[in-house]
Amino acid sequence: MRDGGKETRKNMNVLVPHTIRIRVPSARHVAILGDFNNWHSNAHPLVQVGADLWERIIDLPPGKHRYAFFVIDDVEDRDLRTRVIGNGSVLWVPENSAQSLSITAHPSLALRRELRVA
Repeated sequence: MRDGGKETRKNMNVLVPHTIRIRVPSARHVAILGDFNNWHSNAHPLVQVGADLWERIIDLPPGKHRYAFFVIDDVEDRDLRTRVIGNGSVLWVPENSAQSLSITAHPSLALRRELRVA
């Protein structure tokens, strides 16, 4: 905290853009959720940009952010299944945006929970 806390307050207003990508076969909906959006599954939906590929650019303040992906899948007989992928993952956002990295999540991190919708 320098200059009586002015630098700390200034850095909290800085947002660094990150491209988030994940490949999820048979997904109907994918969203990123985390401590940066109070774990709301509808706050940051991703856009399907290719076969099974979902993406979104999100602006995050510097620091450590926990995140996961919320997925709604199409399954047999017109049922839907929800699952969380990568729960407990951590993204570090540097204060210098030139040092920022984009992440691509791997679906093998999936934790499955069935939800049947009629």
